[in-house]
Amino acid sequence: MQLFCPSKHTIFLDTNGESHCVPLSGTIRLDEPAELSSLSLTLMQTILVDNERHTSGYYNHKERSPKKWFQRHKPKEQQYNPSSGKISFATEILHCNLSTLPTSYQTCDHGFSLSIPCDIPASIGTLAYNISYELVASATTTSGRDLTTRQTLQICSVKIPGPQEVFHYVRTFPETKLRAEFILCPQLLASDEQRSGKHISAQLLLRDVATPGPRHGELTMVVVKEVTWHVEEIQKWNLQHTEGKPITITRQKRTIATSGLKGRWTGAKLDAVNVGAEDTRIPIPFDITIDSGADALTDFTSEHSLSAPFLAVKHRLTVTVVTGSETVNRETGSLVDKRDTVRVLGATVPIPVHEYAEASVVSERLGASDGMLPQYDGSGTPPNYSELLQRCI
Repeated sequence: MQLFCPSKHTIFLDTNGESHCVPLSGTIRLDEPAELSSLSLTLMQTILVDNERHTSGYYNHKERSPKKWFQRHKPKEQQYNPSSGKISFATEILHCNLSTLPTSYQTCDHGFSLSIPCDIPASIGTLAYNISYELVASATTTSGRDLTTRQTLQICSVKIPGPQEVFHYVRTFPETKLRAEFILCPQLLASDEQRSGKHISAQLLLRDVATPGPRHGELTMVVVKEVTWHVEEIQKWNLQHTEGKPITITRQKRTIATSGLKGRWTGAKLDAVNVGAEDTRIPIPFDITIDSGADALTDFTSEHSLSAPFLAVKHRLTVTVVTGSETVNRETGSLVDKRDTVRVLGATVPIPVHEYAEASVVSERLGASDGMLPQYDGSGTPPNYSELLQRCI
């Protein structure tokens, strides 16, 4: 018996957090026609955790569920291999009975269309753990012969960016009125550009950079001399599950991108209109590039259950700003005093890291949606849904 189906299945995540995917179609082929008493297809998930990279314990758990035509998340017993120091969690994500009555098939090919759950994490591999999937086709002939075949299935998760795919964060600093606003916008690139890595356009906006000076009629202005940043990937997992005891979370982190800029950034040029403005700003644009060689994972969270451990991957951006100060005349804006006082400010914000769909994929999905979206009668012009693509690029 052989199993023929795509080796890769993609789950699309939209800007509202909802997941979508098309059914997985394929064929189960028998080596020769046979009368079958049963024919089924199962999607198995295996989570392999390196026991030497955490301090939590492990547990054994079994759970039975009634036999159904369609079953999801049937837990299996975890297996621990002391010699390798690894723990394996096997979970039955989906089970579909393609036949429950004895049937005589005149053909060797049996097609199927399987609806894969959209809330499962993508296939990943790290030093601490990996998640993999496997399709298992099983058949039993009326003579009692068991047939089984397996195929690895790679689950991929890509995000469809929308016009609101812009992230805003605000941070304050102790002992200063300065406020920092971060604006992050992931870039939608073509397939050849995506091979170079992930790109995020960013802007640091320092606000309230002007304060009253030491003398009447003067302002003290913040001057930025250097900006550095780095992106960290944080992996979390937990294997311990004991009633009445707190759950211990193990985590490890690594830096996947770092860079910086040197220069001189000041607030808007002072003139008769904006001299003394309460909210003088310093905008500093910069680009964040995560090279493909960093093998960055996408953000995800796998909920903890009795049959599988808690797993999560998040990313954070840390920005360090080196500033000085200048004193200017409130009326003319001319420089009165320049100090070499150096202050180092730091802030950390979440940064989303996803695999984004290529521009051509977004265009195809929008084109397919045009026929399903509502049409309008009368002289009014219907909205152009393809404008969404232009706003995403």
